[in-house]
Amino acid sequence: MKATNKCISVIIAALFISMAAMAAVPGPEGDGVDRNVRTLGSDPFVPVTNISDVPNLAYPGTPLALTGTVSPDNATYQQITWSVLNANATGATISGSTFNATAPGSMTVLATIENGRSLGGWATVSAGNAHTMAIKYDGTLWGWGEGTYGQLGLGMSFMYLSYPFQVGTASDWMTVAAGDGHTVAIKTDGTLWAWGHNLYGQIGDGTTRSDRYTPVKIGTDTDWAMVSAGYGHTVAIKTDGTLWSWGFNQDGQLGNGTLSTDETIVPTKVGTDDDWVMVTAGRDHTLAIKEDGTLWAWGCNSSGELGDNDTREVRTPKKIGTDEWKDVSGGFMHSLGIKADGSLWAWGWNSSGQLGSDVFMMSKVPVRIGDANDWSSVSAGMMSSAAIKNDGSLWTWGENRNGQLGDGTDTNRIAPVRVGSGETWNAVSIGTDFTAAINDNGIDNDNMWTWGKNNGRLGDGMAADRRLPANIDNYMRPFQINVASPNPPTFTNNPAYNIPASTVGIAIQNINLYVAVSGGTPSYSFSATGLPAGLEIDTVGVISGTPTAAGPGGTATITVTDRASKTASITISYGAISAASVPEPPAITTASLQNGTVGAAYSETLTAAGDPAIAWSIIGSLPGGLTIAGDTISGTPTASGTFSFTVKAENDAGADTKALSVTIAPAPVPPIDVAAAGEWKKGAGTGYTITVSADISKFTGVKMNGITVDPSNYSAVSGSTVITFKEAYMSALSAGDHTIDILFTDATASTTLKITADNDGEIGGNGNGNGGGGGSGGNGGKDGGKDGNGDDNGSLMIYAAIAAVIIVIAAAAFYLVMIRKP
Repeated sequence: MKATNKCISVIIAALFISMAAMAAVPGPEGDGVDRNVRTLGSDPFVPVTNISDVPNLAYPGTPLALTGTVSPDNATYQQITWSVLNANATGATISGSTFNATAPGSMTVLATIENGRSLGGWATVSAGNAHTMAIKYDGTLWGWGEGTYGQLGLGMSFMYLSYPFQVGTASDWMTVAAGDGHTVAIKTDGTLWAWGHNLYGQIGDGTTRSDRYTPVKIGTDTDWAMVSAGYGHTVAIKTDGTLWSWGFNQDGQLGNGTLSTDETIVPTKVGTDDDWVMVTAGRDHTLAIKEDGTLWAWGCNSSGELGDNDTREVRTPKKIGTDEWKDVSGGFMHSLGIKADGSLWAWGWNSSGQLGSDVFMMSKVPVRIGDANDWSSVSAGMMSSAAIKNDGSLWTWGENRNGQLGDGTDTNRIAPVRVGSGETWNAVSIGTDFTAAINDNGIDNDNMWTWGKNNGRLGDGMAADRRLPANIDNYMRPFQINVASPNPPTFTNNPAYNIPASTVGIAIQNINLYVAVSGGTPSYSFSATGLPAGLEIDTVGVISGTPTAAGPGGTATITVTDRASKTASITISYGAISAASVPEPPAITTASLQNGTVGAAYSETLTAAGDPAIAWSIIGSLPGGLTIAGDTISGTPTASGTFSFTVKAENDAGADTKALSVTIAPAPVPPIDVAAAGEWKKGAGTGYTITVSADISKFTGVKMNGITVDPSNYSAVSGSTVITFKEAYMSALSAGDHTIDILFTDATASTTLKITADNDGEIGGNGNGNGGGGGSGGNGGKDGGKDGNGDDNGSLMIYAAIAAVIIVIAAAAFYLVMIRKP
């Protein structure tokens, strides 16, 4: 018995050391210990008190220990009920929890967690030089592998960790990139974070040579969209399409035009372009793609990794060819890319076949791999390569001495070989000598696989290298432990959760019963009977829904079940459910619409009676420039006239229509500026010019005295709207007043023009005729004809008048003489 006790004591001591190490990792829901645990067995319940040393986390295959005090002496074959808090989702179980007590005192129970898998799948993964970072679908961030510089973000330096550990407690991580010894990531709020090695300022927090062991926020910007980590430099793109870089720049990899060992220690904008959509950092070079699909490269080029048919470094982004690309990845000294047509290409160093061909040593320009056109994504490692096709198949090639190609061998491959046969892969990332990939098992299944060099890089809890993919979720996954309570759960504050009166068709306010439960063995599940039709309770105690039938108030029974299958029930009441109100159809009350003017802002709000949820529409066409949004017709009219259309108001109860019209007046035309004060003299030697301050594009023609003038008789000059009548046309017009109408698209402007004769032919001129023989031609008056050629009609008329007077006088004299004769 003493030997046995000594052996148990040694085992327990070892277990306590093991559990203490695991207990340093906080569990998601506390320590899971209930201080009123009782054992269950063939004998009556035996209380166990003063429970201690219950770990809140455990791993498959790890012994568990629970120590407590047993008071009676008949605890024969009693069993303490252990449970895994997320057992239903993970499949984990616990075995070996029985004990015998022959006397009161301290009792230790041993158990082991079996089977199980992690809860929640992996969304994205990035393999660095010797560490791996990944994000789950729940937004949590995890890291494993080498942690010498703090690149795992766990608050301290590690030689390596062989299984995933969560970085902090945040669940809002969006993307992550693992570099040589540092890590950068972006959260869903657009903030940028970095940690790990900082010798060259690659963290970007304004310092150098100060490694960071936990994530550090970089600046205050909230518009980061993509980030990539290289050996000693970092590159990123913002949501506005600008490109930024920082860190090591000895080979021009920052793209800022310099070549210097002086580091850039904060994010610095690269050029002025704002059309970048993708960027990737190789060891000492950078590749990027613009919106138009063009490929650009800069940095180290000693092995042709830039693809510009040269080996000299490039200090600013350089365009590579003219083809359109959709994906690119920079490796140690080689690059991979996929063109828009789905073809796969590689360039740079080729010592181990990483270019997927047998070209000698290197290629300074992209060379095509095979003839397939169905490639979707690529990843370039140190001297290995990987790519995924549209069908989800995964292919690898290049160096394989550590099994990083995952084909079961350590043989280098100069052409792509398929990994597995039936899997569908979503993502792949190659590190220095190992590979991590995610398949499509789903967000609740094990979907992270690793292979190649280990030493913690694979995250499988082992040290041995692997030549075939291994699912890391089957190895050393933590689970939260729970100890069952002998007491059932209880409800509190019951009246606070009665359901108030409601109405058919209107959703009720959520009522949460979970917070009113205590005791028992968490977690809890809920069920309900007697709830009104349309209402239900979910598994965490939230009652919600939309009543579907009217009726009086009543009661319902709510039951809570804990993890130990113990239950408790309460009765809650609910108020009467009123019938749904009948919606009122709309009735348009707008009587008429205000008129508008071309070029002037217009806005008119439509009105209608009825339930307020009304949708408005137009049947027919509104005047040009006007649109309807909600209940408002607005815009700037572009054409004049009277426009008729129908407005329609509609809700769930019906619709109403009404015919309306709106008159749009022409835009006002500015006054005409008439040259020479509205007067033109014949014989002036030039035409007649009118200047109109109006848009020439709306000028349509001219009328003279109501008759359209042939356009050949005038010219219109664009810009100033100068209208010039030709001299020949003007000369043909008679002297006197003339009305000129200038015609526009929507209006007419008029002016009056007076035409006078020239100085050589005065109208009614003074003739110089001699005697009755008639004049020899007038000298012309101011109002004469254009050529000033007078005639003698004026003189003849004067002579005729004088003769008539003489005749009248003679006749009068003769009459008087005749009367006086005796």
